[in-house]
Amino acid sequence: MLPLLSVLVGVIWTFSLLGFIGIDLSLVTISGLPILIGVGIDFAIQVHSRYEEERTLDRDPDPLGETVANLAPALIAATIAGVCSFLALRVSKVPMIKDFGILLALGIFLLVLLGIAMPATVLGARDWRKRAKHTTPWVERLVVWLGSMPTRLVAPLAAASIVLFALGIAVEGRTTIESDPIRWVDQGSQTVKDIALLEDQTGFSSTLGILIESANVMDPAVIQVIDEFLRDAEARPDVVSSSSLTGTMSKVIDVPGATALPPTPADLEAAAAVMPPDIRTALLIDDLTATQINLRLAPASLDERAALFATETARAALAQATRRRAELVEVVEVAAAAEQAGRDRLGPCRLAHADAERKLEKLADTAALGSDPAARSIAKARDDVETAASIVSAHERRVRVLAGEREAAEAVLAEHDTTEAVRIAEQ
Repeated sequence: MLPLLSVLVGVIWTFSLLGFIGIDLSLVTISGLPILIGVGIDFAIQVHSRYEEERTLDRDPDPLGETVANLAPALIAATIAGVCSFLALRVSKVPMIKDFGILLALGIFLLVLLGIAMPATVLGARDWRKRAKHTTPWVERLVVWLGSMPTRLVAPLAAASIVLFALGIAVEGRTTIESDPIRWVDQGSQTVKDIALLEDQTGFSSTLGILIESANVMDPAVIQVIDEFLRDAEARPDVVSSSSLTGTMSKVIDVPGATALPPTPADLEAAAAVMPPDIRTALLIDDLTATQINLRLAPASLDERAALFATETARAALAQATRRRAELVEVVEVAAAAEQAGRDRLGPCRLAHADAERKLEKLADTAALGSDPAARSIAKARDDVETAASIVSAHERRVRVLAGEREAAEAVLAEHDTTEAVRIAEQ
């Protein structure tokens, strides 16, 4: 029980100092409790066990000094390494993770301090008054008894362990895990009643924040995506209302009975220019690369909210993928039209080249009959043939380039369709 007492005091000290330095508890920091218990119990157990070994096995006249001299340097070195590792979490951009690092660094320092001091003090005081007789704990006696059992029991014990493992796997999926922190406390407490009253008065229980990142959130395409997402979200019974720059301006310019239109970049820029600084900081990044959407959610469990978030995220991804595919299809169509126009221009060029060659052949035949004018026109006809051939060659190269652009656009479209098919299958 002495190691457990050391851990209990160390944990109390840790969370007390955490509050003293102004760090609030959160779901992340409170998760450090089992970590501190698991790490801190090892320190106290090692000190306790080493002390008993020095006293009973080695018969050392000063078991306390021998224990501290041999164990303290190693434990302190391990503590320094652990503190440095946990303080590395301070580089995180998430405030709760930073607080988590401080909690663990402070906790491991206090636990090693108490893990050495408390067992050594209590055990040393016990033996200073009267050296206690060594007695074998019941746990050690149980281990010795199990080790002395006949070998014929190995197979039944192994079978029993396998059966217990299989039963655990079978019933594990039936275990209900309560994910709502409000249900972790007494449901009859005043705090829970106040939360219920607040939900009844406001109509919502929490806010789901969604950060939208883009090269420019004022881009019309991004504004349209956000506007459609908000309209779809607010149409659901799970969402009471929303708060965002795009959504607010969309409601301002909305005309009942008219076609709903998303706000323009000019509308958003004008609104951002007159927003109070605190609201602007909460909803918009100064470099216009991110904007915040807040969905006010009706009272529901965390599992239901997670399903809502997954559904809305999937809808937004599907809408974005649909628009992206339309853009790619348009690119393919433009490339195909350009290729066809090039082929259409190539036909007359080939005809002109063929006419020039026929004209050259006629002049050659006439010159062979002794016609001087025909002989003088042959040089010009040959130039016309070469010019027509170069024009045909240039158009053919252009058509090949246009065909390559079309094939590249079709490949991008096919890759997009394949990626979307995989994403939909994974969902």
